[in-house]
Amino acid sequence: MSLSVDPKILAVVAAGLAGSVARKTLSGVWKAVTGRPAPNDPEHPDTDLREAVAYAAISGVLIALARLAAARGAASLVAKKAAADA
Repeated sequence: MSLSVDPKILAVVAAGLAGSVARKTLSGVWKAVTGRPAPNDPEHPDTDLREAVAYAAISGVLIALARLAAARGAASLVAKKAAADA
C-alpha cells in the first residue's frame, strides 16, 4: 500500500513549518543577542523604529529562505520517490 501525497500540499506544509521554526529560532536568537524580546508589534510606541526595521528585514530574509529550502526539499523528495516508483 502506497501513501500518495500531492506535491503541492507537501511543499506548502513544509514551507509553513519551516517558516514557523525560523520565526521561533530568530526570536530566541534576537533575545539572546539584544537582551530584549523581538519587536513583534512595530506600531507600539515603545518599539524603537531602527530595531523594528532591522528585525523586519532580517526575519523577512530568513523566513523566506527557510520556506524556499523546505519547498525545494519537498520537491526533491517527491521527484526521488517518483523516479524510484517508475
